[in-house]
Amino acid sequence: MNKNKFNGCLIMVFLLAQMLTLQAQIQLNASNSVPIVGDAFTLQGVDSLSLVHFETPQPGPNQQWDFSDWTSSAAPYQLIFIPPSATPNDSSFTSSTLASVDMRDTSFAYYEVNNQGWKKTGISSSFLGSAPYARPQLQMQFPATLGSSLQVDSFQYELFIALFGFNLSVKGIDSLAVIGSGSLKLPDGVNYSNVLCVIRITHESDELGVFGVTNTSSVRYEFYDGIQRYPVMVVTNTTTDGFGTNGLSAFILKNAGTLSSTATALQAEPIHLYPNPACNFLQLNGLEFGTLQIFDAIGQLKFSSNAPVPQIDVQQFPNGKYYLSTDGKYRASFMVAH
Repeated sequence: MNKNKFNGCLIMVFLLAQMLTLQAQIQLNASNSVPIVGDAFTLQGVDSLSLVHFETPQPGPNQQWDFSDWTSSAAPYQLIFIPPSATPNDSSFTSSTLASVDMRDTSFAYYEVNNQGWKKTGISSSFLGSAPYARPQLQMQFPATLGSSLQVDSFQYELFIALFGFNLSVKGIDSLAVIGSGSLKLPDGVNYSNVLCVIRITHESDELGVFGVTNTSSVRYEFYDGIQRYPVMVVTNTTTDGFGTNGLSAFILKNAGTLSSTATALQAEPIHLYPNPACNFLQLNGLEFGTLQIFDAIGQLKFSSNAPVPQIDVQQFPNGKYYLSTDGKYRASFMVAH
């Protein structure tokens, strides 16, 4: 074989390899990248020292992202996806088809999902109240694969900060793109052979009433395996000229399965528990139920009863925040402090 033919064969082999690589890349869509009701994800923070040498993910195919030497920071927590009707403020989010509850503080987020993508339609919590978005915030647009330049979209919402007595008006814009594909190594020997890296660049301004305007920018890298229905890892670099947290943060996410007992419904009239914080026993004030359950901050079941009880012994509960549900409905939260 002469040199020209040999070089031609090498080029053909190279092109064929590139074609096979592209064919093997995953494509994100509504069925493999959007959580469903009952999905629970455990979020584990990454220690800040591990992020000191974080390098910006390189674009293109066949990347090798190795974060196997990262160490954990605070205790993990869970994010559980539920129907909007199972939340305390669903009447304010009539267009939403999905909601989530953050088990750290029982705050809720609402989403609208269809085959073209999904958007955040609002948030609510006991601290902030309900805040429907005048313009929903883009979460993901489908289909998405390597090289996809996703939609540039604006969002807008207002909050009333009761503690300080002023409105917070937020306006921003998101731009998304799928920049890379390859393998991903995480701590504890967790490896992914085929992931996509999505970059999300967000600029927003917070009109803080008498405090003026705070401008915030963030670059967020989301790694999807096309199976978990949510990113397997997220790294965010945030800068702000006012209040807020600057610098890098990262979370490793793991699907904890479908938690139908906690996710089917989280709404009922609040009840009075005392003392709160509790040290030895938690008193239940005239509570009637079929099944009572108590979960810790990461969604682990700590107590269950199918018969009425006047009080609960919490002496063996570690210090922290807990959530009480009856008959599958969220009722109240309480603290344990010894």
